[in-house]
Amino acid sequence: MGLKVRTGPYRWRIPDVVVLDKMLSEWTTGPPLAVFEVLTVEDCYNDMMEKMAEYEGIGVPQICMVDSGKGGFISVFERSPAHEGENVPPWEHRI
Repeated sequence: MGLKVRTGPYRWRIPDVVVLDKMLSEWTTGPPLAVFEVLTVEDCYNDMMEKMAEYEGIGVPQICMVDSGKGGFISVFERSPAHEGENVPPWEHRI
């Protein structure tokens, strides 16, 4: 079983990989430095967007989505402080 990340009052996620600045216990309530989610054929776009919204909501600065399909495509989303306060998504997409 992986590390549980609290994403809401009664909601927890268990990312495939979690990067922390320090390990306190198997539970963490603060935002990790990064999370990695490995997507499978069973995952749909809405599920991916829900996970991203939850991680964004707790302040995770970097979210990596790894497609486990043939291409092994990796999407990295980083919080961009350059756009804070503007009416644009706070995420920059990198490959």
